[in-house]
Amino acid sequence: MKTLSGEQGVVVLADQLSNIPAGEYPRFDAVLRTAGEEECRELVPELVITLGGHIVSKRLKQFIRRAGIKELWQITPSGEVADTFQSLTDIIRCDHYTFLHHLAQLPPEKKKNPFRESWKNACAAVTLPEVPFSDLHATGAFLRQLPEEAALHLANSHAVYLAQLFSIPPTVHLFCNRGTNGIEGSLSTTVGYAAASEKLTFLLTGDLSFFYDMNGLWNKHLSPNLRILVNNNGGGGIFHTLPGLNASEALNEYIAAAHSTDARTWAEQRGFLCLTARNAEELQQQLPLFVNRKGDKPILLEVFTSMKVNTEQIASYYQQQKNNRK
Repeated sequence: MKTLSGEQGVVVLADQLSNIPAGEYPRFDAVLRTAGEEECRELVPELVITLGGHIVSKRLKQFIRRAGIKELWQITPSGEVADTFQSLTDIIRCDHYTFLHHLAQLPPEKKKNPFRESWKNACAAVTLPEVPFSDLHATGAFLRQLPEEAALHLANSHAVYLAQLFSIPPTVHLFCNRGTNGIEGSLSTTVGYAAASEKLTFLLTGDLSFFYDMNGLWNKHLSPNLRILVNNNGGGGIFHTLPGLNASEALNEYIAAAHSTDARTWAEQRGFLCLTARNAEELQQQLPLFVNRKGDKPILLEVFTSMKVNTEQIASYYQQQKNNRK
């Protein structure tokens, strides 16, 4: 991948969940979310080569589907057809390493590559979120203190989308159960992983994903290396950011499932050390203990935020990125 990107001029967009470093093209979802029509035209490739499975970025899927790509090759050892981008032209039945190794043997590109420069400049223009206390703030504060060599599990929906906006240490191994819109067993998966691993194991989750799977803590094999951060905004916050749903009269009761529940009592009954943060100062005080390997108990850090403020801060961040591109 490094050879293809550095010497061949290939633009490599790596989903965080692939556990491949983003390199020169981080936060590409934010690029596609905030770029204007003219800039998007400069980012359209002639050839797309896909490896691996599901991608998190809905914007990338929409971008490629609408772009009128001339060629889209899927590299798959099994020959299985998965036309994620609805533009598939060829299936190459081959293992990924052999295919990439063959491409890397091609002569290096010597002339200037405007397409690659357009992508590099577009990604470089996207800044890291610096926002007041909110889910987005808490996610960034946590990921900036994430220890090397840890395992990080991301709950579906809001947690995995917010994490895409930040850098993850390359030695951290990411996991996420995708495809079922939040009811995905991420808590049980993390508990099981921590029980079988010596790594410090983190779960970044929202409140609904946590409560859907809360029986995952009813387990006598809870590892002291287990760490759970719950962004509790009183419901399914992501639904308040989706056009259409955010205007529905049924939003709070039936879609976002608004509630006033906290995780502390249940977690304490299961033997957790429970920490709470209701503002940025408390969060900074609690994080050093939360990310520390020392201790004989698993730890749950519950961060209480406002769904209204969360929605405003996410919208403000993307508007700032749009303004930066003008």
